[in-house]
Amino acid sequence: MPYPAQLEERLSFDGTPIVLRAIRPEDEEAHREFLESLRPEDAHSRFFGFPRRFDHAHLVRYTCIDYENEMAFIAAEAEGARRTLGVVRAIRAPGTKRAEFAIVVRSDAQGHGLGHILLDKLIRYCRDA
Repeated sequence: MPYPAQLEERLSFDGTPIVLRAIRPEDEEAHREFLESLRPEDAHSRFFGFPRRFDHAHLVRYTCIDYENEMAFIAAEAEGARRTLGVVRAIRAPGTKRAEFAIVVRSDAQGHGLGHILLDKLIRYCRDA
């Protein structure tokens, strides 16, 4: 499936303009910085073990997705550095309506409701898919 640009949303988070959108291959470097910025306990909660450095092969797996069976939405700053603040991902079992999901929010952005915003985005997407 082509990149789902129609799913992009702009909103304010903690007074900062952000964009919620599907992840793209060109997000690789921002995604590396995001993942490597996580505190070890946050990374462990998401990955159950965590390499401190992500190589290209890992990052391709996270950023080059098949939009038909998988979806990953990122929350990124809409201006300035455009850092990735969080990501929510769902992978659907082929031929079913069942999916597994994972969510992680940048350690320094936790506790302000971004996880809820990302999860709400994913739920709305899955209901419509």
